[in-house]
Amino acid sequence: MKKTSIIYLIGLLFVLTNETNGQNQNYGTNDTAGHYLDVGDAKIYYEVYGEGKPVLLLHGGMFGYINEYEKYIPVLSKNYKVIAIATRGHGKSELGEKELSYDLFAEDVSKILKKESDEKALIVGFSDGAIISFLFAANYPDLTDKVVALAGGFGSDWFHKPALNSMKGLTGEGLEKSYPGFVSSRKKLMPQPERWNEFIAELNKVNMQPVFITDEAAKLIRSPVLVIGGDRDQYFRIDNFTHVHQTLPNSQLAIIPQCGHVDLFSKQWVFEDIISTFLAEETPKTTH
Repeated sequence: MKKTSIIYLIGLLFVLTNETNGQNQNYGTNDTAGHYLDVGDAKIYYEVYGEGKPVLLLHGGMFGYINEYEKYIPVLSKNYKVIAIATRGHGKSELGEKELSYDLFAEDVSKILKKESDEKALIVGFSDGAIISFLFAANYPDLTDKVVALAGGFGSDWFHKPALNSMKGLTGEGLEKSYPGFVSSRKKLMPQPERWNEFIAELNKVNMQPVFITDEAAKLIRSPVLVIGGDRDQYFRIDNFTHVHQTLPNSQLAIIPQCGHVDLFSKQWVFEDIISTFLAEETPKTTH
């Protein structure tokens, strides 16, 4: 049996979860809730649900998409204005012409928030979305209220070596060969499906950067941040999460036992008992 890389396993988990639990949902393809914003070189797709204080939902990378949050959008939209954004190049968002970077992703998010609300936002980001949330909070402090960062880190230097090695040979062609059904479904969403290979190559360059955000920049983040990580995360080492917490001047840390990278989304109590409470309540300021 051919050895399967960690990233393929994680991707498969996303595919299986979304096909099983989201078969009656249309998050990510909801014409009623869907919008586009022209950010200059690309049209970025997002969906809006509910009313109130804005909550930005930022999904994971490569295999990630808006429908990751299918369990939580109905709950959050009862009390908040949920703005679920398709990261540039993912799903229905265009890839554009600019060089991909987490700073660019954060810039796209800022433009959508400014269009949809005059308030500071609560941000929930998973994996790549968590990394984007760090850059957003650092670059746009006046737009950031609180951040929930699930399974994210400050750079690929904090990856487990097997995960890092598996990503080095990642290609669009390889993904399509291993998961033709998944890639086919994504290409149907893409405005320019012929750019699939280009998208994967460019995104992988972003993911492989040793540093996503410097400690110096992270220390300037003053908004409260809840850092959540699994003790069995297949990408980030556990000391990554403790380092993030120790670097951010106003953060809390939750390490979930017996929990891998994707597992954070399958544990309803993490959302109900930890995330929802953090979003709703005042967070005490702490200094490391």
